[in-house]
Amino acid sequence: MKKLRTQIASDVSRDAIGVELLNDVGDVVAELFSSDRERQVPISTFGNSVALYDIEQLIQIARERLGSFEDGTPWPNSPTSTN
Repeated sequence: MKKLRTQIASDVSRDAIGVELLNDVGDVVAELFSSDRERQVPISTFGNSVALYDIEQLIQIARERLGSFEDGTPWPNSPTSTN
């Protein structure tokens, strides 16, 4: 298995910040973006086949680095959420 890496990215048009999962040549194979406008945290794999372990790592990194919306409200279904 090739080593994947992550990077933090922002998207002004989506009013979102997220974590991107990159392959060994730097292509984004999945992303998790926290949308402050939509109050959602969707994951996109762009049609790529991404291992469960890698998705779990992406989620864990996003929870550690981003973990809440801009106003401090926790993400839905997070351990500290009351939703």
